[in-house]
Amino acid sequence: MEQRQRATYPPSIPVATFHDAVRILAHRVPGVATVTSTAPTLERLEGVHEAPRVIDAQRVENATVARPVPGSPAPAFSAFLDGIQESRVVTLSRGIPIVWGRVSAVVKRRVDRRLTTWQHPIVECRIYAPLSALDAETRHSLGGLDLVDTSRADDDGVLSRHPAHVTEQALHAVQRDRERAERTLAEQWCETMREPLLVDGSISASEIVGTHSCAVGIVKSHRQLYASAALLDVILGLACGERTPVVRIAPRNRTPVHSWYLRLRDGVAHDALWGIVRVEVAETEDASARADEVSRWVLAERAPLALPDSRWDRMAYPVRECEEFLRAIS
Repeated sequence: MEQRQRATYPPSIPVATFHDAVRILAHRVPGVATVTSTAPTLERLEGVHEAPRVIDAQRVENATVARPVPGSPAPAFSAFLDGIQESRVVTLSRGIPIVWGRVSAVVKRRVDRRLTTWQHPIVECRIYAPLSALDAETRHSLGGLDLVDTSRADDDGVLSRHPAHVTEQALHAVQRDRERAERTLAEQWCETMREPLLVDGSISASEIVGTHSCAVGIVKSHRQLYASAALLDVILGLACGERTPVVRIAPRNRTPVHSWYLRLRDGVAHDALWGIVRVEVAETEDASARADEVSRWVLAERAPLALPDSRWDRMAYPVRECEEFLRAIS
């Protein structure tokens, strides 16, 4: 079982930027060289992405063919939620990476066709390190910092010191913190506003969000495809404005949701998954009508284009605005 705990040295010393972390650790751990700021973020490193998988899912609609979305696109989303993360190796202690990470999330509300920030964005910065693999002096040097222990109880002594393993565990910990920040804002919105909210990503991590009718999750990456063999052909053959039949997705330790794939743009001359998103909503009795309704909402967000983002074929422009806002304040 994975163990993750935060050090309890109050008050925490802020590490709001990568340069803060470099400066503090250079002072606290003398004789250990810090890493250059030109090194890529951990998010850009190769070999840390999950392998492609096709996972069978329970079909809710009794159909095995693509379904054109009826009616005209109709904008209905009142707000948009997204988060970003950044993590970098700050220093090495006897070859073991110590990582700085920052996560942030925001809800942008649409009022009179303009986006405004709802409540307050969440911005958090921490140090991530495997305490069990560090020597006592280094562990003591990290005292007082806002620290996440990335040690795993099932790691053997050798693997726990492998630099690639250490950075991968730190990256996963940063990702969990980002998801928690996004989940916090989504739950606050569902409990207070209850107007349609587009969440960039899955909504199944939270029972509150995953069972609320106002939340719609949009998944843009497709390393995991939820489909039977027959449904996979439907996904890959979708035309613009078509959707797949609704399926029920029930991952372990997550809230079951209804989901379907929707092609936003013509995929001719592009790869098979270009312009396709996976939509998640709370389970409902009339899954077909709900899928058609929400698909019209999502199709309405195709303009303006989210350029110059490379994911513009699958990204709503307000989601890009969320990310740009978070980069500006971080």
